[in-house]
Amino acid sequence: EITKKFPEIISVYVSIQDQISDTAVTPTSTLLFGKSHLIETLGSLKFKISPQSFFQTNSKQAEVLYNTIRETADLKKTDTLLDLYCGTGTIGMYLSDLVSEVIGIEEVPQAVADAKENAKLNNITNTNFYCGRVKNVLKEVQFKADCVIIDPPRSGMSKKAIKRILEINSPQLIYVSCNHMTLLRDLNELEAAGYKVQSYQPIDMFPNTFHLESIVKCTKES
Repeated sequence: EITKKFPEIISVYVSIQDQISDTAVTPTSTLLFGKSHLIETLGSLKFKISPQSFFQTNSKQAEVLYNTIRETADLKKTDTLLDLYCGTGTIGMYLSDLVSEVIGIEEVPQAVADAKENAKLNNITNTNFYCGRVKNVLKEVQFKADCVIIDPPRSGMSKKAIKRILEINSPQLIYVSCNHMTLLRDLNELEAAGYKVQSYQPIDMFPNTFHLESIVKCTKES
């Protein structure tokens, strides 16, 4: 009945959150109607999105967000870009034409699977994705990066994740945040380690609310 009234609906899933939480993500989701996934278009790229995968809810403003990140990051064709908390790989792939290699790290297996499919879907061949918590993957694998994109959940970064990021000693960090309180907390840690905030740009992703997405560029002299 609902799908007849709203033919724009592509999929209907049911998920039950049995814990006190500010997230709708649950271990399992049951498909009731339609396709198993959505396809969203940002710029010239298409992205497959599954129920367990993170994707910006406001697709129109997501394109503004990613274009602003492109303009903010100082990238060269020889650079390696490290995309942390990468979700379905959207930011890294949106910037992939500007760099030599994109390395994405994400702890949700379905999101990593979608990221790999998205790379194939868009014929992007310079991406690699690792599944695991950022602090663990950075401990196990030694990365060198000319720029690090950080787009954590609302809770921000753990102290161990920050420690591992600082060990990379990248000259440039781009922090994308949806929570100004945890952003401020984490920036204090980064500044104490020698990074300096060069720019701050808010993006209104959620009109008629007080929520903002923030893009902060930090640099550090080698």
